[in-house]
Amino acid sequence: MTRFTGTTALLRLAIRLDRVRLASWVLVISGITIATASSFAKLYTDVAERRVFANSINSNPALVALIGHIYSTDTTGGLTAWRMCSTAGVLMALMSLLTVNRHTRAEEESGRLELLGSVVTGRFAAPTAAVALVAGTSAVIGILIAVGLVGVGLPAGGSVALGAAICGVGWVFASIAVVGAQLTESARTSLGLTGASLGVAYALRAIGDPAGGGLHWIAWLSPLEWAGQTRAFASNRWSVVALSGVAALVLTGFALSLVERRDVGAGLLTPRPGPARAAPALRTPRALAIRLQGSLLIGWTIGFGLFGLAMGVISQSLADVIGENPRLIDLSKRWVAALPWSMLSPHPCFRYSRWSLQPSRSRRRSSYAARSRPVAPRSCWRPR
Repeated sequence: MTRFTGTTALLRLAIRLDRVRLASWVLVISGITIATASSFAKLYTDVAERRVFANSINSNPALVALIGHIYSTDTTGGLTAWRMCSTAGVLMALMSLLTVNRHTRAEEESGRLELLGSVVTGRFAAPTAAVALVAGTSAVIGILIAVGLVGVGLPAGGSVALGAAICGVGWVFASIAVVGAQLTESARTSLGLTGASLGVAYALRAIGDPAGGGLHWIAWLSPLEWAGQTRAFASNRWSVVALSGVAALVLTGFALSLVERRDVGAGLLTPRPGPARAAPALRTPRALAIRLQGSLLIGWTIGFGLFGLAMGVISQSLADVIGENPRLIDLSKRWVAALPWSMLSPHPCFRYSRWSLQPSRSRRRSSYAARSRPVAPRSCWRPR
């Protein structure tokens, strides 16, 4: 028996459990990318139109900070790579963080992983299977993106480069998630830490991309920037794709080294003990719900506020750019028709749906873990 014994069995189990979820991620991410390429091909039919649009984007620091640079200014593929390295990269990161957390720390917190460990299963089997699951799913998404872009008429080399760049984002954040799973005892805390890493990565890219001179190196600290720096449909920098793969391998190896330094069910960060008795304000179901969900509500509110602020800045920036260039007025009339689908809709829809589902999932987990039983014998109406 080795540390990796049982990895294949756990991987098959994970595929069985997540077949619907992962199929949805695959269809959404690849479908949005292909639809965006088709939309750009219809909106900007000649090189001059694409060049005017790309130059207007690259000259606006607010748009560059929010989405990134356009490196191939006269091709449909360049516009697609600019748009999807941001959108698809974030979606890939979310898929990786959620999937790895669900099959590592969440399984360990529920006790199911310890039960599996009582049979012939190595300590490295669960994290390795989780990373392999996400790596395989990311590869499938990358392949579908490449095939789909070739199908809409884009060059094969750039299509493969873009698919590989987006795939690389999934690999890196899967390794980040498996490192985070070793740090805390709680799946919720682990997901919060790794989710914060995604926010930091986006912020680093947003700060470094518009900066010139010696400050651009800040953006290179972000895995999201690596996707853009692949420069698909421009120079197709395969070395940057290799950087994502190397970083994923190094972080995964680091995570496996952390597995041996802790007990099953424990984390490397020791939780702070709470008070022996609950405060009077926490002795009702409503107060307890506010206490458990309050920090999430504040975090999501701040996030939505920042997103709204960014959309306000980008709208004003677009208005200024279009007003200064009469040729863009005609292009913008066609662009607006595709804007809700290809540019703005995925971000708020996914985020709002995520927030709306979290409280109900937390309630379900509390029922399974029998944490609701101490409240039930008290004067508590069941629907509360």
